[in-house]
Formats: sequence, structure tokens, C-alpha cells
Amino acid sequence: NESLPSPYFFVHMAKTGGTTMMNLLKASTSYPVVSHFWYPPTEEVAKQTVRSLDLNQVNVIGGHMCWGTHRWWNEPPLKDYTYFTVLREPIDRVVSHYRYHLQPEDPNHWR
Repeated sequence: NESLPSPYFFVHMAKTGGTTMMNLLKASTSYPVVSHFWYPPTEEVAKQTVRSLDLNQVNVIGGHMCWGTHRWWNEPPLKDYTYFTVLREPIDRVVSHYRYHLQPEDPNHWR
């Protein structure tokens, strides 16, 4: 029984191509990928969500999360893990983010 490699945590920063990255990960690996861990209402809800994942079944966890998510696994504690992210030129990113929030389809629309 081959074990999965240590988990990868993809920190998706808004408007940096994170959705494309998650789609590429899903298409290019035979291991399961958990897509988009969204901003939870509280840290406790975030911890419960993370702890509900079975790391024997999942290799990549990605979404809007902070570094340190790996610490929320208690049993057994994660000792081997990798974080990665995608960056974008800052001014282009801010302009893109602003224009995105002007769209009525955006759940955080603030026009």
C-alpha cells in the first residue's frame, strides 16, 4: 500500500491566478486535491474544517488560508509539509481586485 507524499498547502492570494493553479494541480496529479478552503467565519470553524480532512486521502489542500494551517492537525502532528503560493505584480493585482469587486456577480460586491 503506497502512502501519499506529505501534504502540500497552496495559499491562494486573491487575484493572483490561484483558481488556475488549483485547476492545473487537479489535472496533473493522481492524488486527490482539496479545492479552495474559503475564509471561514471564525478560527474555530477553520480548525474544525481542516481537522475533518483525511490526510490519508488528500495530498494538496488549497485556498484562502494563512501559513500555519498545518498546525491544526493534532493526531498525528504534521512534521513534513510544504507551502507554496503564486504572486503577481502588486499594482496589477490591486487594479484587478478592485475591478472584480465592481462586478455584480462578486459576492462581496460593494458598488
